[in-house]
Amino acid sequence: MKKIPILFSGPMVRAILAGRKTQTRRAIKPQPDEDGLCRDLSRDEKLFDSSGREYKCPFGFPDDLLWVRETFAMATGSSVLPDTPVYRADGEGLPILAHKWKPSIFMPRSISRLTLLVKEITVERVQDISDRGPSNDCTDEGVFHCGLNLPDDWRERGYHSIEKCAFRDLWDSINKKRGFGWDNNPWVWVVEFGVICRNVEEV
Repeated sequence: MKKIPILFSGPMVRAILAGRKTQTRRAIKPQPDEDGLCRDLSRDEKLFDSSGREYKCPFGFPDDLLWVRETFAMATGSSVLPDTPVYRADGEGLPILAHKWKPSIFMPRSISRLTLLVKEITVERVQDISDRGPSNDCTDEGVFHCGLNLPDDWRERGYHSIEKCAFRDLWDSINKKRGFGWDNNPWVWVVEFGVICRNVEEV
């Protein structure tokens, strides 16, 4: 079992804590050739593209643990013990801060409060995310379900659901400037996980 760090923004941390986020999609780097990808990865399988390049998922395999890095600071003041970590995703009402917020990339493993148990790793094009039926991957990514009734032929007419549009906007806000925008339809790692609200060393 491996223990691997993974970064999340404040809104996505809140979605995880609320039980609304059980999947994450991350761009495959570098992008593979279009053909020859195997889709389901177990611990013994490898991923190749048509040129023979091998890809290793940086997020492990099923049963590995991902420890969440998020924006944090060390608090001070009468309401908390010295050097107590506070998390920006918790929002208002936080204790007085001794230091400025530190980016998630600098969070040490010892103060991570969330651990994700990898259940499944697959690969797909980002635009192939499901937005229908009980397996609505858009809502599993943490975007809200709108519950609107749309015409029966709305998909054939080229429209997306509100959830898919919300996920598209979320995706572009993180990835477009990096060259992996929605319109480019990049290949992505799809990581499905269970949430454990404990430090990875306590799991």
